[in-house]
Amino acid sequence: MPVGSTEAAARIRALADEFVALRVSPASGSVSQYYLDFGQTEDQEVRDLLAEAATRNPL
Repeated sequence: MPVGSTEAAARIRALADEFVALRVSPASGSVSQYYLDFGQTEDQEVRDLLAEAATRNPL
């Protein structure tokens, strides 16, 4: 994950074989504060992208 809180990093480390993050901060602010452009993605766009990805790389 690019950035996250110390708490989130600890939770992921407990579940993952390996954890890599560019920045882990004790502050639990918004992830968007680390990006110049963190626009919202509409639900339909996410569904479309997931459907497209599924046709390219079926499980």
